Parts: sequence; structure tokens; C-alpha cells
Amino acid sequence: GVPENPKILIMLTDGADNIGENPAVQAQKLKENSVSVYPVLIGTKTHYDEKILT
Repeated sequence: GVPENPKILIMLTDGADNIGENPAVQAQKLKENSVSVYPVLIGTKTHYDEKILT
């Protein structure tokens, strides 16, 4: 059969949680759906939690 294409998300972020659901909750939902997330931090003042990025 044909192999399934990988599911990936390239996320551009300054790390600030300013809208919507908690990023950790969203990350868990993506993981449960076999989506690999690749965060790219942008900006001069980034605010992030390393636990969420791993």
C-alpha cells in the first residue's frame, strides 16, 4: 500500500499565550493525532516554556 504522509505543523511564535486554549492542551491534542510540531521562535522578546516546546 501507499505509505501515509507525515503530519507536521511548523509553528511561528513569540511564545506568548494571548488567545485561545492553553498551548500545552493544544500540543497534547496534536500529539494524540500523530502531528509533529516544529516551533520557530520569532521576535526580539520571546516568551516560552521549554516544556511545551519539547
